Amino acid sequence: GVVSKGSRALYPAEAATPFGMEMVERDRDASSLCGTLLLGGAYTLGWGPTLTLEYIYNSPGYSDEEAGDYRNLRRRASDSLLGQGPLAAYAEGCLSRTADPNLMLLRQHYVMLQYVDTGIHDVLDLTFRWTQCLDDGAGQFLSIVEYYLGDHVKLFSIGSLRAGPNDRALGDVLKRQWMIGLEY
Repeated sequence: GVVSKGSRALYPAEAATPFGMEMVERDRDASSLCGTLLLGGAYTLGWGPTLTLEYIYNSPGYSDEEAGDYRNLRRRASDSLLGQGPLAAYAEGCLSRTADPNLMLLRQHYVMLQYVDTGIHDVLDLTFRWTQCLDDGAGQFLSIVEYYLGDHVKLFSIGSLRAGPNDRALGDVLKRQWMIGLEY
């Protein structure tokens, strides 16, 4: 786990701005403790693969109300980008602050299930991971496939697919992505 006094996280707060709120560091100098706790375990099957189950509690993450305000602020700022002038410029600044609110995880409760099998026939590594946000029902599947083409070259593929509503904690920007590459 990680424990700290205060947080540099940005939270949506009511303000006299064109969107009715802004992102602020409300807990930076707070004397109360906040932190992230990871509980989990792994089990290796007799033929090699390892299964991992983990639960993450992230106390700085957004509550339901804060997450709703955050989504509303992003939606208002995003809608304002379509226009021209000073409001569009203000919207860009607002969106940049919501893009990285200094939170490791946006919400508070997550579960992760992972399957890893390495060294299959001495050339193939597989990782499959499902992450579920218990707060808003969003999920994300991640696959990593690595194939060794000799001692110095590796072909890899990394893909992710988000499940659940579009404006939730996991994969807020991308619904799906796929990368392939060659590593030397």
